[in-house]
Amino acid sequence: LAAGEFISIVGRSGCGKSTLLRAILGLLKPSAGGIETDVAAARVVFQEPRLLPWASVRDNVAVGARGIADGADQAERDRLIDARLAEVGLADKANAWPATLSGGQRQRVSLARALISR
Repeated sequence: LAAGEFISIVGRSGCGKSTLLRAILGLLKPSAGGIETDVAAARVVFQEPRLLPWASVRDNVAVGARGIADGADQAERDRLIDARLAEVGLADKANAWPATLSGGQRQRVSLARALISR
């Protein structure tokens, strides 16, 4: 795979998609054989969005920005958060609460949180 390339792993339930990803990321050691990677950075988006119900959409995305962009001021972090929300089509939902979002919107908040660190 080339740097920055986007791929999908598709298969029926229980065929090992998540296990393969865990092994690639080094979260699971194969019982036989090996995997060679040079993964410098990886992001994980869970099947369940895992949003903080007491935090706005913006604040949920900001969780991913903690420790990111060292040296950046708050205005720069806000710009990054706004850019990720726009990227996933949720700029107009920045102040919404997770409970008011559809399932797909919640998943996109989770994706924006993962993308904030790139």
